[in-house]
Amino acid sequence: METIDIPGGDGVLDLTEAFGDVKYQNRKLSFDFSTIAPKSQFMDVFSRVQNLLHGRRMDIRLSDDPAWYYTGRVSVNEWKADKSVGTFTVDCDCEPYKQKVSDTTILHRFSGKNLFNCAAPQLATAYNTSVTSLSTGVRITSLSPGQWRFAQFKIAPIKMLAGLTITCSYKAAATTGAAERVGLGYFKSPYNPLSIVAYSTVSSNTVSLKVDAKQAEAFDSVGLWLYSSRDVDGVANAYVDYTDVQVEIGSTATAFEAYDGTTKTAVLTADNSRKPVIPLIMATAPATVTKDGFTASIAADAENRIPEFEMKEGNHVFTVSGSGLFAIQYR
Repeated sequence: METIDIPGGDGVLDLTEAFGDVKYQNRKLSFDFSTIAPKSQFMDVFSRVQNLLHGRRMDIRLSDDPAWYYTGRVSVNEWKADKSVGTFTVDCDCEPYKQKVSDTTILHRFSGKNLFNCAAPQLATAYNTSVTSLSTGVRITSLSPGQWRFAQFKIAPIKMLAGLTITCSYKAAATTGAAERVGLGYFKSPYNPLSIVAYSTVSSNTVSLKVDAKQAEAFDSVGLWLYSSRDVDGVANAYVDYTDVQVEIGSTATAFEAYDGTTKTAVLTADNSRKPVIPLIMATAPATVTKDGFTASIAADAENRIPEFEMKEGNHVFTVSGSGLFAIQYR
């Protein structure tokens, strides 16, 4: 609270909201701990606790409030011994707001359930492979004998799909000397060594991947790999036609649906609690976003934090136009 006492007057002037929203001081948290280690080990225990905690800035989660966390500076108070029990207090000088452990993500698909554009797939890289777009899919042709040859396609940034499962389903027809195989995994632009987590098998024309948010520390995108040829009998110019290629959100493959790359408009509503936040906005294709009369252009695969889109407490309406996949993410 911000108040001014008026000498000779009744009460005070309350200026708490004179300059906008209410502002809060840090939150004080205090935790009491005890140990029944042998008394001769009390000081060793206390020293280990101090070394681990004292003076460090940490995220703090409580067992009775596991979906949220606090962030602050930790200090360890003096040790006290009461007969066979040693006690100490950990004090935390924390930021005013607690925050959710997981981000809130509003994910919208402009182009139906299929995230893979078979008419003009976005090729990230090719390894000794010729890639041809067909009316219904992609042809992967080996340019030399032996080994697997692959083409790598970008699906979406990892942060857009973090925590979700995606599934690729397809049909494949291989010529003599070629064999089909499909993989889902992560990569970083420009080309990096393969990091494929999930493969299709000979008996299955589907492959699924649960997108791990931690992979965003080393990679930037989720990718699809289509293969031709193999070590045993691969020959030059052998090819595989992949048709009805579909990448969708979920663990179960559904009936093929062609990619719809036309520009569409949607209205998305995001609800925020008390702490103001600037959301992270991403799209797999160029898009425009309007909120409260302000319009911004969003580039494909870029991470955008636009100050004019700050969200205070309450509902916020975004009008977005584009194709592919679009996400609003905030904590």
